[in-house]
Amino acid sequence: MPGENILFSSPKSIEYLGDHYELYITDMRLLWFKRSGLVFKKDKIISENIGDILEMRYEEKGIISKKGMIKIVTGRKELEFSGRRDVIKTIHSELQTQMAQKDEY
Repeated sequence: MPGENILFSSPKSIEYLGDHYELYITDMRLLWFKRSGLVFKKDKIISENIGDILEMRYEEKGIISKKGMIKIVTGRKELEFSGRRDVIKTIHSELQTQMAQKDEY
């Protein structure tokens, strides 16, 4: 959107709603982006306002190959996405930074 800046993009895809997406954090929103199709490309974009986040949790699952997981609670729903532990930890840290900056305003 105009006036919106991308602050972070996930280096690897993450799993959300049973599918693989690229995650972007802007100064206003979380964006999950997926492009499919070989000849006729179709884009799928899901967004959530950072200001709507009420609670966020980070967890690790698995015994041998651990997977990172973030659970986000908004006033309307609960979101859960996962991926490589290092990528999810970085996303969690970036989100905490953005949420703290939103709280300052």
